[in-house]
Amino acid sequence: SYKVRLNKCYFIIGLCLLELSGIDLTYAQDDVRGGRLSHRNHYFDLGRVALEESRYEEAVNHFDKGLSYDAYHLESYYLRGMAKENVGDEDGALTDYNIILHMIPDHVEALFARALLYFHQGKLENAEDDLKRLLITPMKETNAIFFRIANFESGVSSVMTMEGKEAEIHNYLGLVMNRLSKPDSAMGHYNKAIALNGTDANYYVNRGLLNEELGNHEEARLDYQSALAIDPGNDLATYNLVRLSDDSQSIDIYTDLIKTDPEFGQPYAQRGLAKYNIGDFRGALNDYNKAIEIDGENHENFLNRGLIREKLRDFGGAYNDYSKSIELNSQYAKAYLNRGNVLTKERHFDRAIEEYDRAIELDPSSAITYYNRGVARYSNKERMGGCNDVKMALNLGMPAATKAVSKMCVED
Repeated sequence: SYKVRLNKCYFIIGLCLLELSGIDLTYAQDDVRGGRLSHRNHYFDLGRVALEESRYEEAVNHFDKGLSYDAYHLESYYLRGMAKENVGDEDGALTDYNIILHMIPDHVEALFARALLYFHQGKLENAEDDLKRLLITPMKETNAIFFRIANFESGVSSVMTMEGKEAEIHNYLGLVMNRLSKPDSAMGHYNKAIALNGTDANYYVNRGLLNEELGNHEEARLDYQSALAIDPGNDLATYNLVRLSDDSQSIDIYTDLIKTDPEFGQPYAQRGLAKYNIGDFRGALNDYNKAIEIDGENHENFLNRGLIREKLRDFGGAYNDYSKSIELNSQYAKAYLNRGNVLTKERHFDRAIEEYDRAIELDPSSAITYYNRGVARYSNKERMGGCNDVKMALNLGMPAATKAVSKMCVED
Protein backbone atom coordinates (compact mmCIF):
# COMPACT_ATOMS: atom_id res chain seq x y z
CA SER A 1 0.00 0.00 0.00
CA TYR A 2 1.07 3.63 -0.45
CA LYS A 3 3.06 5.35 2.28
CA VAL A 4 1.27 8.42 3.58
CA ARG A 5 4.27 9.83 5.46
CA LEU A 6 5.50 12.52 3.13
CA ASN A 7 8.58 14.63 3.45
CA LYS A 8 8.42 18.36 4.09
CA CYS A 9 8.93 19.24 0.44
CA TYR A 10 5.90 17.29 -0.68
CA PHE A 11 3.92 18.74 2.19
CA ILE A 12 4.68 22.31 1.06
CA ILE A 13 3.85 21.49 -2.58
CA GLY A 14 0.56 19.94 -1.55
CA LEU A 15 -0.43 22.91 0.59
CA CYS A 16 0.47 25.38 -2.17
CA LEU A 17 -1.66 23.50 -4.68
CA LEU A 18 -4.46 23.30 -2.17
CA GLU A 19 -4.34 27.05 -1.68
CA LEU A 20 -4.50 27.50 -5.46
CA SER A 21 -7.53 25.21 -5.63
CA GLY A 22 -9.41 27.42 -3.17
CA ILE A 23 -9.85 24.97 -0.28
CA ASP A 24 -10.31 26.57 3.13
CA LEU A 25 -7.78 25.01 5.51
CA THR A 26 -8.82 27.01 8.60
CA TYR A 27 -11.04 24.48 10.32
CA ALA A 28 -11.14 23.69 14.04
CA GLN A 29 -7.98 22.01 15.27
CA ASP A 30 -9.48 18.68 16.34
CA ASP A 31 -7.23 15.83 17.42
CA VAL A 32 -5.96 14.13 14.23
CA ARG A 33 -6.58 10.65 15.61
CA GLY A 34 -10.08 11.59 16.68
CA GLY A 35 -12.33 14.32 15.38
CA ARG A 36 -10.48 15.39 12.22
CA LEU A 37 -10.21 11.90 10.72
CA SER A 38 -13.76 11.13 11.76
CA HIS A 39 -14.99 14.24 9.94
CA ARG A 40 -12.82 13.45 6.92
CA ASN A 41 -14.19 9.91 6.67
CA HIS A 42 -17.74 11.18 7.09
CA TYR A 43 -17.47 13.64 4.20
CA PHE A 44 -15.47 11.18 2.08
CA ASP A 45 -18.23 8.59 2.40
CA LEU A 46 -20.86 11.19 1.54
CA GLY A 47 -18.84 12.27 -1.50
CA ARG A 48 -18.28 8.72 -2.67
CA VAL A 49 -22.01 7.91 -2.50
CA ALA A 50 -22.90 11.16 -4.29
CA LEU A 51 -20.37 10.35 -7.03
CA GLU A 52 -21.77 6.84 -7.47
CA GLU A 53 -25.26 8.33 -7.78
CA SER A 54 -24.10 10.93 -10.35
CA ARG A 55 -24.68 13.89 -8.00
CA TYR A 56 -21.36 15.39 -9.04
CA GLU A 57 -21.56 18.94 -7.69
CA GLU A 58 -22.66 17.60 -4.34
CA ALA A 59 -19.76 15.14 -4.42
CA VAL A 60 -17.27 17.96 -5.02
CA ASN A 61 -18.63 19.87 -2.03
CA HIS A 62 -18.33 16.84 0.25
CA PHE A 63 -14.76 16.14 -0.84
CA ASP A 64 -13.88 19.81 -0.30
CA LYS A 65 -15.06 19.58 3.28
CA GLY A 66 -13.31 16.29 3.90
CA LEU A 67 -10.01 17.58 2.55
CA SER A 68 -10.22 20.59 4.83
CA TYR A 69 -9.87 18.14 7.73
CA ASP A 70 -7.14 16.02 6.12
CA ALA A 71 -5.15 17.61 3.31
CA TYR A 72 -3.22 14.35 2.70
CA HIS A 73 -6.14 12.10 1.77
CA LEU A 74 -5.25 11.01 -1.75
CA GLU A 75 -8.45 9.11 -2.44
CA SER A 76 -10.43 12.29 -1.86
CA TYR A 77 -8.36 14.13 -4.48
CA TYR A 78 -8.77 11.28 -6.90
CA LEU A 79 -12.55 10.97 -6.55
CA ARG A 80 -12.96 14.75 -6.49
CA GLY A 81 -11.05 14.90 -9.76
CA MET A 82 -13.51 12.42 -11.29
CA ALA A 83 -16.45 14.46 -9.98
CA LYS A 84 -14.96 17.68 -11.37
CA GLU A 85 -14.55 16.11 -14.79
CA ASN A 86 -18.24 15.29 -14.78
CA VAL A 87 -19.27 18.87 -13.99
CA GLY A 88 -17.00 20.19 -16.73
CA ASP A 89 -14.26 21.53 -14.45
CA GLU A 90 -11.39 19.92 -16.35
CA ASP A 91 -8.79 22.36 -15.03
CA GLY A 92 -9.87 21.59 -11.47
CA ALA A 93 -9.70 17.87 -12.15
CA LEU A 94 -6.23 18.24 -13.60
CA THR A 95 -5.13 20.14 -10.48
CA ASP A 96 -6.38 17.30 -8.27
CA TYR A 97 -4.52 14.66 -10.27
CA ASN A 98 -1.39 16.82 -10.27
CA ILE A 99 -1.58 17.20 -6.46
CA ILE A 100 -1.49 13.43 -6.12
CA LEU A 101 1.33 13.04 -8.62
CA HIS A 102 3.40 15.75 -6.94
CA MET A 103 3.08 13.79 -3.73
CA ILE A 104 3.48 10.30 -5.21
CA PRO A 105 4.82 10.39 -8.78
CA ASP A 106 4.07 6.71 -9.42
CA HIS A 107 0.43 6.85 -8.29
CA VAL A 108 -0.97 4.79 -11.15
CA GLU A 109 -4.62 5.73 -10.61
CA ALA A 110 -3.95 9.45 -10.88
CA LEU A 111 -1.52 8.92 -13.76
CA PHE A 112 -4.10 6.97 -15.73
CA ALA A 113 -6.86 9.46 -14.94
CA ARG A 114 -4.64 12.34 -16.08
CA ALA A 115 -3.74 10.50 -19.28
CA LEU A 116 -7.43 10.04 -20.13
CA LEU A 117 -8.16 13.67 -19.33
CA TYR A 118 -5.33 14.81 -21.60
CA PHE A 119 -6.73 12.52 -24.32
CA HIS A 120 -10.19 14.00 -23.92
CA GLN A 121 -8.74 17.54 -24.13
CA GLY A 122 -6.80 16.71 -27.28
CA LYS A 123 -3.43 17.09 -25.54
CA LEU A 124 -2.22 13.97 -27.29
CA GLU A 125 1.50 14.29 -26.63
CA ASN A 126 0.85 14.67 -22.90
CA ALA A 127 -1.49 11.67 -22.95
CA GLU A 128 1.16 9.65 -24.80
CA ASP A 129 3.80 10.54 -22.20
CA ASP A 130 1.58 9.50 -19.29
CA LEU A 131 0.49 6.25 -20.93
CA LYS A 132 4.06 5.24 -21.78
CA ARG A 133 5.10 6.13 -18.24
CA LEU A 134 2.35 3.83 -16.95
CA LEU A 135 3.81 0.91 -18.88
CA ILE A 136 7.04 1.13 -16.85
CA THR A 137 5.45 2.08 -13.50
CA PRO A 138 5.32 -0.75 -10.93
CA MET A 139 1.75 -1.69 -10.10
CA LYS A 140 0.40 -1.74 -6.55
CA GLU A 141 -2.72 -3.48 -5.32
CA THR A 142 -5.72 -1.24 -5.96
CA ASN A 143 -9.49 -1.30 -6.18
CA ALA A 144 -9.71 2.07 -7.92
CA ILE A 145 -12.20 2.46 -10.76
CA PHE A 146 -11.46 4.30 -13.99
CA PHE A 147 -13.43 5.60 -16.92
CA ARG A 148 -12.66 4.03 -20.27
CA ILE A 149 -13.35 5.11 -23.83
CA ALA A 150 -14.61 2.43 -26.19
CA ASN A 151 -13.77 3.98 -29.55
CA PHE A 152 -12.59 7.16 -31.22
CA GLU A 153 -15.34 9.18 -29.53
CA SER A 154 -14.73 10.94 -26.24
CA GLY A 155 -17.84 9.65 -24.46
CA VAL A 156 -17.52 7.44 -21.42
CA SER A 157 -18.78 3.93 -22.15
CA SER A 158 -17.89 1.81 -19.12
CA VAL A 159 -15.56 1.49 -16.16
CA MET A 160 -12.44 -0.56 -15.46
CA THR A 161 -9.92 -1.37 -12.76
CA MET A 162 -6.15 -1.40 -13.18
CA GLU A 163 -6.14 -5.20 -13.27
CA GLY A 164 -4.82 -6.15 -16.68
CA LYS A 165 -3.93 -2.52 -17.26
CA GLU A 166 -1.21 -3.17 -19.85
CA ALA A 167 -3.68 -4.18 -22.56
CA GLU A 168 -5.87 -1.15 -21.88
CA ILE A 169 -2.89 1.20 -21.95
CA HIS A 170 -1.87 -0.17 -25.34
CA ASN A 171 -5.46 0.33 -26.53
CA TYR A 172 -5.37 3.99 -25.52
CA LEU A 173 -1.92 4.41 -27.04
CA GLY A 174 -3.45 3.10 -30.26
CA LEU A 175 -6.15 5.76 -30.07
CA VAL A 176 -3.58 8.46 -29.34
CA MET A 177 -1.17 7.44 -32.08
CA ASN A 178 -3.96 7.24 -34.64
CA ARG A 179 -5.00 10.80 -33.83
CA LEU A 180 -1.36 11.82 -34.15
CA SER A 181 -1.43 10.41 -37.71
CA LYS A 182 0.92 7.55 -36.86
CA PRO A 183 -1.12 4.59 -38.13
CA ASP A 184 1.73 2.05 -38.02
CA SER A 185 2.38 2.79 -34.36
CA ALA A 186 -1.36 2.73 -33.63
CA MET A 187 -1.72 -0.66 -35.30
CA GLY A 188 1.16 -2.02 -33.26
CA HIS A 189 -0.48 -0.95 -30.02
CA TYR A 190 -3.86 -2.41 -30.99
CA ASN A 191 -2.17 -5.69 -31.91
CA LYS A 192 -0.41 -5.71 -28.55
CA ALA A 193 -3.66 -4.99 -26.68
CA ILE A 194 -5.39 -7.88 -28.44
CA ALA A 195 -2.43 -10.20 -27.82
CA LEU A 196 -2.57 -9.38 -24.10
CA ASN A 197 -6.37 -9.55 -23.85
CA GLY A 198 -8.23 -11.06 -26.78
CA THR A 199 -11.58 -10.99 -25.01
CA ASP A 200 -12.28 -7.26 -25.20
CA ALA A 201 -14.56 -6.44 -28.14
CA ASN A 202 -13.61 -2.77 -28.11
CA TYR A 203 -10.00 -3.51 -29.03
CA TYR A 204 -11.18 -5.25 -32.21
CA VAL A 205 -13.55 -2.38 -33.02
CA ASN A 206 -10.77 0.18 -32.68
CA ARG A 207 -8.43 -1.88 -34.85
CA GLY A 208 -11.24 -2.34 -37.35
CA LEU A 209 -11.75 1.42 -37.61
CA LEU A 210 -8.04 1.89 -38.25
CA ASN A 211 -8.05 -0.87 -40.87
CA GLU A 212 -10.91 0.94 -42.61
CA GLU A 213 -8.95 4.18 -42.63
CA LEU A 214 -6.03 2.31 -44.21
CA GLY A 215 -8.30 0.78 -46.85
CA ASN A 216 -8.01 -2.73 -45.42
CA HIS A 217 -11.72 -3.45 -45.64
CA GLU A 218 -11.50 -7.23 -45.39
CA GLU A 219 -9.32 -6.99 -42.26
CA ALA A 220 -11.77 -4.44 -40.83
CA ARG A 221 -14.68 -6.78 -41.51
CA LEU A 222 -12.90 -9.60 -39.68
CA ASP A 223 -12.20 -7.31 -36.72
CA TYR A 224 -15.87 -6.34 -36.44
CA GLN A 225 -16.90 -9.98 -36.70
CA SER A 226 -14.45 -10.85 -33.91
CA ALA A 227 -15.92 -8.08 -31.76
CA LEU A 228 -19.44 -9.43 -32.30
CA ALA A 229 -18.33 -12.97 -31.48
CA ILE A 230 -17.24 -11.63 -28.08
CA ASP A 231 -20.09 -9.16 -27.60
CA PRO A 232 -23.10 -9.85 -29.86
CA GLY A 233 -24.78 -6.68 -28.60
CA ASN A 234 -21.94 -4.34 -29.59
CA ASP A 235 -23.81 -1.72 -31.63
CA LEU A 236 -20.67 -0.04 -32.94
CA ALA A 237 -19.30 -3.32 -34.33
CA THR A 238 -22.70 -4.08 -35.88
CA TYR A 239 -23.01 -0.64 -37.40
CA ASN A 240 -19.54 -0.70 -38.93
CA LEU A 241 -19.89 -4.25 -40.20
CA VAL A 242 -23.13 -3.34 -41.95
CA ARG A 243 -21.43 -0.46 -43.70
CA LEU A 244 -19.05 -2.95 -45.26
CA SER A 245 -21.81 -5.39 -46.24
CA ASP A 246 -23.85 -5.80 -49.41
CA ASP A 247 -26.62 -3.18 -49.61
CA SER A 248 -29.45 -5.71 -49.82
CA GLN A 249 -28.18 -7.55 -46.76
CA SER A 250 -27.50 -4.38 -44.82
CA ILE A 251 -31.08 -3.15 -45.20
CA ASP A 252 -32.32 -6.04 -43.05
CA ILE A 253 -29.67 -5.38 -40.40
CA TYR A 254 -30.48 -1.66 -40.27
CA THR A 255 -34.16 -2.54 -39.96
CA ASP A 256 -33.35 -4.65 -36.90
CA LEU A 257 -31.35 -1.77 -35.41
CA ILE A 258 -34.27 0.60 -35.98
CA LYS A 259 -36.61 -1.81 -34.19
CA THR A 260 -34.22 -1.82 -31.24
CA ASP A 261 -34.05 1.98 -31.03
CA PRO A 262 -36.53 3.76 -33.33
CA GLU A 263 -35.44 7.20 -32.10
CA PHE A 264 -31.81 6.83 -33.21
CA GLY A 265 -31.44 8.65 -36.52
CA GLN A 266 -28.28 7.14 -37.98
CA PRO A 267 -29.70 3.70 -38.92
CA TYR A 268 -32.45 5.43 -40.91
CA ALA A 269 -29.83 7.41 -42.81
CA GLN A 270 -27.69 4.35 -43.49
CA ARG A 271 -30.69 2.28 -44.56
CA GLY A 272 -31.71 5.15 -46.82
CA LEU A 273 -28.26 5.13 -48.41
CA ALA A 274 -28.48 1.37 -48.97
CA LYS A 275 -31.91 1.77 -50.57
CA TYR A 276 -30.53 4.56 -52.77
CA ASN A 277 -27.73 2.26 -53.94
CA ILE A 278 -30.20 -0.42 -55.07
CA GLY A 279 -32.49 2.13 -56.78
CA ASP A 280 -35.29 2.31 -54.19
CA PHE A 281 -35.39 6.11 -54.23
CA ARG A 282 -38.83 6.47 -52.65
CA GLY A 283 -37.84 4.21 -49.78
CA ALA A 284 -34.57 6.09 -49.42
CA LEU A 285 -36.43 9.41 -49.29
CA ASN A 286 -38.73 8.15 -46.53
CA ASP A 287 -35.75 7.01 -44.46
CA TYR A 288 -33.91 10.31 -44.84
CA ASN A 289 -37.08 12.21 -43.95
CA LYS A 290 -37.13 10.25 -40.68
CA ALA A 291 -33.41 10.72 -40.06
CA ILE A 292 -33.77 14.49 -40.51
CA GLU A 293 -36.87 14.55 -38.31
CA ILE A 294 -34.76 13.01 -35.53
CA ASP A 295 -31.60 15.03 -36.21
CA GLY A 296 -32.17 18.25 -38.11
CA GLU A 297 -28.60 19.50 -37.62
CA ASN A 298 -26.73 16.90 -39.69
CA HIS A 299 -25.55 18.60 -42.88
CA GLU A 300 -24.71 15.29 -44.60
CA ASN A 301 -28.27 14.04 -44.21
CA PHE A 302 -29.55 17.07 -46.11
CA LEU A 303 -26.95 16.57 -48.83
CA ASN A 304 -27.92 12.91 -49.26
CA ARG A 305 -31.63 13.69 -49.30
CA GLY A 306 -30.89 16.26 -51.99
CA LEU A 307 -29.23 13.55 -54.09
CA ILE A 308 -32.31 11.36 -53.70
CA ARG A 309 -34.59 14.23 -54.73
CA GLU A 310 -32.45 14.79 -57.80
CA LYS A 311 -33.00 11.16 -58.77
CA LEU A 312 -36.74 11.76 -58.36
CA ARG A 313 -36.35 14.92 -60.51
CA ASP A 314 -37.46 17.16 -57.67
CA PHE A 315 -34.80 19.77 -58.48
CA GLY A 316 -36.36 22.48 -56.36
CA GLY A 317 -36.41 20.21 -53.31
CA ALA A 318 -32.85 19.10 -54.00
CA TYR A 319 -31.68 22.72 -54.28
CA ASN A 320 -33.34 23.53 -50.95
CA ASP A 321 -31.67 20.55 -49.25
CA TYR A 322 -28.23 21.53 -50.55
CA SER A 323 -28.86 25.08 -49.35
CA LYS A 324 -29.77 23.77 -45.90
CA SER A 325 -26.60 21.68 -45.86
CA ILE A 326 -24.58 24.83 -46.61
CA GLU A 327 -26.46 26.73 -43.92
CA LEU A 328 -25.37 24.07 -41.41
CA ASN A 329 -21.81 23.89 -42.74
CA SER A 330 -20.67 26.78 -44.92
CA GLN A 331 -17.38 25.00 -45.69
CA TYR A 332 -18.99 21.89 -47.20
CA ALA A 333 -17.68 21.82 -50.76
CA LYS A 334 -19.90 18.92 -51.88
CA ALA A 335 -23.04 20.91 -51.16
CA TYR A 336 -21.89 23.78 -53.42
CA LEU A 337 -20.94 21.24 -56.10
CA ASN A 338 -24.36 19.59 -55.99
CA ARG A 339 -26.19 22.89 -55.89
CA GLY A 340 -24.25 23.82 -59.02
CA ASN A 341 -25.30 20.54 -60.62
CA VAL A 342 -28.98 21.31 -60.03
CA LEU A 343 -28.57 24.76 -61.57
CA THR A 344 -26.78 23.25 -64.56
CA LYS A 345 -29.64 20.80 -65.11
CA GLU A 346 -32.04 23.73 -65.05
CA ARG A 347 -29.73 25.61 -67.46
CA HIS A 348 -28.92 28.44 -65.04
CA PHE A 349 -25.28 28.31 -66.12
CA ASP A 350 -24.09 31.63 -64.68
CA ARG A 351 -25.33 30.73 -61.21
CA ALA A 352 -24.03 27.18 -61.54
CA ILE A 353 -20.54 28.46 -62.36
CA GLU A 354 -20.61 30.60 -59.21
CA GLU A 355 -21.42 27.51 -57.13
CA TYR A 356 -18.60 25.55 -58.75
CA ASP A 357 -16.23 28.47 -58.11
CA ARG A 358 -17.00 28.27 -54.39
CA ALA A 359 -16.65 24.49 -54.34
CA ILE A 360 -13.22 24.70 -56.02
CA GLU A 361 -12.17 27.42 -53.59
CA LEU A 362 -12.94 25.01 -50.73
CA ASP A 363 -11.58 21.89 -52.47
CA PRO A 364 -9.16 22.73 -55.31
CA SER A 365 -8.28 19.05 -55.84
CA SER A 366 -11.78 17.96 -56.89
CA ALA A 367 -11.62 16.70 -60.47
CA ILE A 368 -15.38 16.29 -60.77
CA THR A 369 -15.96 19.93 -59.82
CA TYR A 370 -13.59 21.15 -62.53
CA TYR A 371 -15.26 18.80 -65.01
CA ASN A 372 -18.76 20.00 -64.18
CA ARG A 373 -17.72 23.63 -64.25
CA GLY A 374 -16.14 22.98 -67.63
CA VAL A 375 -19.42 21.58 -68.95
CA ALA A 376 -21.33 24.58 -67.56
CA ARG A 377 -18.86 27.02 -69.09
CA TYR A 378 -18.92 25.27 -72.47
CA SER A 379 -22.72 25.28 -72.41
CA ASN A 380 -22.57 28.99 -71.51
CA LYS A 381 -20.47 29.61 -74.64
CA GLU A 382 -17.25 30.05 -72.59
CA ARG A 383 -15.36 27.55 -74.68
CA MET A 384 -11.84 28.38 -73.58
CA GLY A 385 -12.79 28.28 -69.92
CA GLY A 386 -14.63 25.02 -70.47
CA CYS A 387 -11.67 23.49 -72.26
CA ASN A 388 -9.26 24.54 -69.50
CA ASP A 389 -11.52 23.06 -66.82
CA VAL A 390 -11.90 19.63 -68.41
CA LYS A 391 -8.13 19.54 -69.00
CA MET A 392 -7.65 20.27 -65.30
CA ALA A 393 -10.05 17.44 -64.45
CA LEU A 394 -8.00 15.10 -66.62
CA ASN A 395 -4.77 16.25 -64.94
CA LEU A 396 -6.33 15.64 -61.52
CA GLY A 397 -6.88 11.99 -62.39
CA MET A 398 -10.29 11.78 -64.05
CA PRO A 399 -9.89 9.55 -67.14
CA ALA A 400 -13.52 10.11 -68.15
CA ALA A 401 -12.55 13.71 -69.00
CA THR A 402 -10.55 12.50 -72.03
CA LYS A 403 -13.61 12.44 -74.27
CA ALA A 404 -14.70 15.90 -73.12
CA VAL A 405 -11.23 17.28 -73.88
CA SER A 406 -11.33 15.89 -77.40
CA LYS A 407 -14.74 17.49 -77.98
CA MET A 408 -14.41 20.80 -76.16
CA CYS A 409 -10.81 21.70 -76.92
CA VAL A 410 -10.99 21.44 -80.73
CA GLU A 411 -10.23 24.73 -82.43
CA ASP A 412 -12.80 25.97 -84.96
